[in-house]
This record gives sequence, structure tokens and C-alpha cells, in this order.
Amino acid sequence: MTSTDNREGSFGTIRHLLMLAIHTGVLALAGSARAAVYWDDGFEPPQDLTGWDTNSSDSSISLTTEQAAEGAQSVKLRHTSLSVGEGPMIWRSITPSQDFYARFYLRTSPGFTYSTSNTKILLMRGNAYYPGWEFGSNDGALQLWVDASFDRSDNDVHLTSTPIPSDRWICVQSHIKYNTPGQADGSLEVWIDGQLKAQSDNREFVGPTPTSVDVNGNPVPSYATTDFIELYNERGVGDMYYDGIGFGDEPVPCLGSTSDGATGSSNGGSGGSATAENAEGETGGKDNGVGGGVKGADAGGGELAESGDEGGGGCRVSWGERTAPAGWLLSALAVALVRRRRR
Repeated sequence: MTSTDNREGSFGTIRHLLMLAIHTGVLALAGSARAAVYWDDGFEPPQDLTGWDTNSSDSSISLTTEQAAEGAQSVKLRHTSLSVGEGPMIWRSITPSQDFYARFYLRTSPGFTYSTSNTKILLMRGNAYYPGWEFGSNDGALQLWVDASFDRSDNDVHLTSTPIPSDRWICVQSHIKYNTPGQADGSLEVWIDGQLKAQSDNREFVGPTPTSVDVNGNPVPSYATTDFIELYNERGVGDMYYDGIGFGDEPVPCLGSTSDGATGSSNGGSGGSATAENAEGETGGKDNGVGGGVKGADAGGGELAESGDEGGGGCRVSWGERTAPAGWLLSALAVALVRRRRR
């Protein structure tokens, strides 16, 4: 074989490796693009409630500097009656999802009074169908109701036994995974300040067909998604404060956490079994009483999107970290190709 043949063979090998590196880099970029915190709203000035809709123009829902889990502002809902149902509310459209993570911060004014028939706090569900995921309380402890599901009645309540405090903020994280139509592989998980407080596995939230209904006739079609989030001013007396509301297809970390949030979960797997041990968070946090970070089994990282940012961020592995090996290989092979072509 001549030296020309050897050079041509080397060129062919390098070209093959170069194309492989390019392909690997493209796949790495595509993979990282899938991991996102869709939005994370801290309600900071000069922003107002842009992006949120409301059914009321009264002052019972407002931005305030009285309390803040992050920055200087939060949203205050003033409750004035134990009997008012479906009162003033604000809501926001979210990316339609069947496997998602949400986070919000919550506290109340001292002496807040809850209704014995449920003070609604935050709701997530589809616009024209069920199931819905409703946080609320009837005794001061935070609870999560599954509002209509294919496999159970409306009385599907998941207790956290965690009181909603008036002297500090709590960080509430949740992970909802819809089931595959016709299979009981759905799940829900709730963490408070990084500790796993409620879990339900092997669930059939939606039915097997587009026309499925639950035992009460509520639509739970196979194509259902969660596509809006809503804050309620309903049945209670006192002030309730919200801050740091985030949503994504990756865990949304508690503020001050260096991990990716609720990582003691099945993390998208079906029927995963989380424990309080691997979901337990560190206490402390900021001086203003924000719950601490989450240890979790997966200590990734990634920065949060800024307040009001609809873009990405929050991926457990950053773009640079995930693409560095492919980028290095691409650069090295390009240099080698140029050097050989000059010989």
C-alpha cells in the first residue's frame, strides 16, 4: 500500500470519527434541550401579574412587600369569609404536560382560619377535563386532593400532616406522572421543605379511551393533560401568601438548593418507590425562613429561569457540561484533519 493510500485511509477514518462526533454533539444538545424549567415566577418588580389572568378586579388579590420568600414581593390573597366558594382567583396557562414537576412557596398570616369543608389553595388540571391536582386544607395541614380520576372516587385525599405556618415559608414540591392509557403506572409525590410527605403509585388517573369517565361521570380521557395553574381565594379568614411558583419537566429546586429539587422520587419512572430518607432536605435556608435545600439521591444542579422567564434553565446537567466531551472530541479531530491535509 502506498503512502497516498495510507493518507486516504487515514482521512477516511478521521472523517468517520468527525461525523460521529458531530452526531454525538447533536444528540447531546437535543437531550439537554428536553430538560427545562418552563417558568419560575418570583413576582419581582418591575413585573406585576403579567402572564396571569383573573376573574376579579378587587383588591383581595395583590402583590405585596409584606412577605417574600425570594426578592422583595409575593402574591397575597386576602380571605374574608368561611362560606365563599369559587371566589376571586388568578390562573396561568402552562405547557400541556402528563409528567411534570411544580414548586411553590406558601405561608399565612397569624391566626388564619380554615374552612372545615376545605380551603382551596392551588389547583392544577386540564382546562376542559380531569383529573385535577388540588392543594388545600380543612384543618391547617396541607393536603393534596386528586380531583376526579379513573380509578378512584372524588375522596382521593393525600395528607401531608404538615401545618401551614404563619411564621415562615414552606417550600412545596410535587411530581405528577400520568398513567399510560389502560395501565396503572401513574404516580404522584409531594415534598415539603425537601421531605417526602405524600406518595401514591400504580395509579390509573386517566381512562383507556378518549371518552373515558370516572365513577361520577367526569371526563378523564386518555389524552388528558395538565395545562393551567390557579390560585384560589376561597373559604377562609386571613391572608395567604404565595411566592416562587415554578413548573417544568424537571424538578424545580427549592430556593438556595444546590440540587435539582425533588430527587427522592421515581424521577419519571413508573411505579417508583421514594422514601423519606432519600428525599429528606436540609433545614435552614435563607434568613427570612425559607425551607432548606434538598439532598436527594441525584445532586445535579442547573440554574433556575429568572422570574417571569418562559425559557429553559433548571436542567440537572447544563448545556456546557453535557456537550463538553463531544465538543472536545470535535475540536481535536478537526485539528488532526487539518494537520494531515497539510502534509
